[in-house]
This record gives sequence, C-alpha cells and structure tokens, in this order.
Amino acid sequence: MTKPLAGIQWALVLGIAPALFGALSAPAQVSPETRARLLREFEEKNRSKQTEKSTDSERPKADPNVGLEELRGNLSKARTRLLSDRSKEAKEDAARAALLYADSLLRLGRTEEAISVLTTTLAQGADEDRIIPFLVEARTSVAEDALDNGEWEKARVALDKAWREARLSRDSDLVGACARNLRDLMEDRALELFRKGDLSGSKEKAIEALSWRLEPEPIHLLLSRIAHLKDNHEEALAEIRAAARGAADRHALGAIRDIIERERDLERGYDRAELKGAIVLSPRGLAYDRQGLERALLSARETAKRMFGFETLLPVRLSLYQRNDFRVFTSAPTWAGAASILGKLRLRNDLARGRIQDLEVTIRYGFGLWMADIAAEGKAPAWLQEGIAHQLAYPLGPPNGGKGEIRKRLNNGSLPSFRSLEGSFLGFPDMLEAATAMVQSQWGMQFLVEKRGLGVILSLLVALREGLSPEQALREVAGFDYDALDREWSEGPLRGFTTNPDPDRSTLRSLGLISPMGSYWEQ
Repeated sequence: MTKPLAGIQWALVLGIAPALFGALSAPAQVSPETRARLLREFEEKNRSKQTEKSTDSERPKADPNVGLEELRGNLSKARTRLLSDRSKEAKEDAARAALLYADSLLRLGRTEEAISVLTTTLAQGADEDRIIPFLVEARTSVAEDALDNGEWEKARVALDKAWREARLSRDSDLVGACARNLRDLMEDRALELFRKGDLSGSKEKAIEALSWRLEPEPIHLLLSRIAHLKDNHEEALAEIRAAARGAADRHALGAIRDIIERERDLERGYDRAELKGAIVLSPRGLAYDRQGLERALLSARETAKRMFGFETLLPVRLSLYQRNDFRVFTSAPTWAGAASILGKLRLRNDLARGRIQDLEVTIRYGFGLWMADIAAEGKAPAWLQEGIAHQLAYPLGPPNGGKGEIRKRLNNGSLPSFRSLEGSFLGFPDMLEAATAMVQSQWGMQFLVEKRGLGVILSLLVALREGLSPEQALREVAGFDYDALDREWSEGPLRGFTTNPDPDRSTLRSLGLISPMGSYWEQ
C-alpha cells in the first residue's frame, strides 16, 4: 500500500513553498542548498543593480602592489579632509579610500576589520551610495560563514545589521533583498527546528518569518503543519485558510482541510496516551497491548536507524481506528492495515491486539511508510516508499515466490518499469499485480543498497526533499537514470543477483495483514 490520498502534499500545494513534512534530524551545519537559497536572491538583485550603475559607482579594486599601510594612510588623509570639507568630492574620495582599504582587508580574510572601516567611514559622512552596497555584501558574507558553521544567531545578527544599513540608502531593491534574506533565514531556521522535533521553537521562528509579510503562504502551511501534529485542529484549519488566500492551488489545500476536519470529527473524544517515542490516540475504552505497541515502535525506530541511518526526535503520532473508520478515512482497500497521511501513522485497532510478532511486522511496515514520507517530505515515489516499508517489515528480503513471479515477467516482457511505479499502487487491478509491484520495489531498493551502500537510501530521500525529481535524485545520488536502473536491476534477478533463505512463514503471514505481498505469497 502506498499513500492512500496520493498527491495531497503540503509542499506542492503552492508550488513555491519548501516542503513541510520533514522531521528528519539534520547535522549541525546548514546544507549548501539552504545557504544558496538564502543568498541567491540578494546576489542576483545586487548583481543586476551594480550592472545598472555607472563605472564611477563600482567598488574600486585595490592595487596588489600597494601595501596596507599606504592604503590606511590614504584613508586617514581622506577622513581628515572630510572633517572640514563636506563637499560631494570629499565624500566620494573618503568612500573610495575606504573601499580600497576594505577590499584589501577582505582579500586577506579580515572581514570584521573591513566592516569596521566601512561603518566608521560611513558614520563620518562619506558617500553612502558607494559604501552601503558593499557593506551589505560584507555583512552577507559574514552570515554565509556563520551558516557554514551552523551559527544561526550570528547569521541573523549580520543580516539584521545589513538590513538596517541598507535602509540608510536610497536603494529600495537593496532594502527589499535584505528583508527577504532575513525572512528566508527565519523560515529555514523554522524548518530546521521542525525537522529536529522542536515544534515550539519552529513555531516561534515561523511567526518571526511571517512578520516580514513576504510570501506568507508557505509560512502559514508550516504553522498549520505544526498545529496539526499537536492535534490543534482548529488552529491548523485557520492557518490553512490563511494560506489559501494566496495559494496557486486551492483545490489541494481544500483536500488537506478535508482530511484535518475528518480527523477532528473522528478522533473527538479519543483517549490520548504517551508512550516512549510515540503519542497514541484511540477510541475511548479501547483495549490494546500498550507495552507490545511500545516495544514494536522502539524496534521499528531502531531497525530504521540500523538499516537506513534514519533518526528523528519527532515522536510517532499514531491513531488506532476501528476497521470501518480506517477504511473510510484512508479510502484504502481491505488489505491496507497501516497508512501514513499528512505525517501521522494510522493503524487498524484489530491489528494492535494481535500477536506480538504480527504487531511488530505491522508497525515496522507502517513506520517505513512514515519514515519515507517525512524524510522526503512527501515526495518519495511509491516504489521507493514501498521498498523501504517492506524491507523494514521483511528484512530477509522478498519471498521466493515473489521473485519467481518477477523472473517470469521479466522473461515475457510484462514487468513494469520503475518509472511507471512512481504513482500510487492502489490502482492495480488485482492483488497479484500489487504484490508483484511490492516485491519489485523491495528488490530494486536492495539492488541500490548493494551497489551504492546503505547510505544511498537516506541520501535519495533527502535529495527528493530538496526538490529533485525521482530520476534526478537517482542520477545524482546513485548514478542511475531509470533506464539504467531497469536494465542493470533486471539483469540481477535473472542471474541470481540476490539469494535469500526460505521465507519466515510467520513474518510473511503478519505482512499479509497490511500488504498484498504477504497475503498473496502465503496462499
């Protein structure tokens, strides 16, 4: 089973917002993609602005044959003249001398000293139109270096000073670019905290980003996401309505609103329990194996960490539904026993009361869907998402009966390509088709791991999160396009690329509760 409501992704609703599903823990340093997005607009606008200006207004470049002492002396003379001569020429000469000296300092990596030279000269009355653009550029450079080291607050201070100094100029584009840098920094910080599970900190930074009143729709979506994960349904719906005011696709936002409303109505009066690493909502008075569920969730988390390197501080938010409620909510066929919709894991309550072996397999499968969903922020293709989920549920690999079916279809040319398995598996006409697609997905994922190592799967999910298409992510991370993947993978099964022991029958039976792969191959 893949995501029952395919295409309902917060990230793609507006076409302009960064995706909002992430709860993946991130390293201390900020990614190059984040830094590039933070600085790109400023650099582009500043570059075009400098092109429009005359040659006289461009920053002079220091002569490498002229030493620092001479440049400092020239600046001192220009400043002394400026104290008694407030003419335009004196102001321009002081600015020019400051820029020459600062340029040499910047070349030596003495950025803070260069900033001090520029700010002091500016305060003395030098030509602000010449100094401010390059003072802003130096501040932005400080911010970029700070982001390299994960120093968010230092970056914020540098960009805030750049914005305040830009306001002293008559360049409205420069002011706007600096404001956008601050807004983007706060949004990036909000997303970073969200991915680390700090929902309160994420909300605080999102509100700060919203205060700039620049491109508010993705911020409202993030705030809605935070409220939804906290089960604050009315707040989540209010933020959805705010996002819809400027949305490019209100129909998709309407679908998200409908899901939240359905969940609110269905879970009204549910009991709430906090387990280790999980929050569980269930119908009032429902009996289920809480300790077994806790152990199963812990096992799934540990297995995902060991198998794929996936970690998150965000607790699993799990709902137990009556069988009919589950089917109505997810719009899934009867074999679907677990689903990840809008970042929450949902499970049929009858499965939570089964044998512990069944419960563990069920949870591992559901956790795999949840993991792929939040790591790729809703952008994982079905074959990768299902491959991950089935590998967690059935770590020995696809059952031999499924591999036999794959080989048969390879021989008669009826096996679908991986490209065709990007979309939902719910449209397959019968259980055999779906079960075969599950086997192919898991086997294809195992092929990538054997060729490129365990880290390739998490890297693929992160690349998808950053906005690459599935084929682009495959090409950049694993070195395959879809045609190469189909060709090289198909050669593997035919020559016995992977061999596994006979299936674990109890595990296969348990997997049949939640996936057509198990239910079909045990027949």
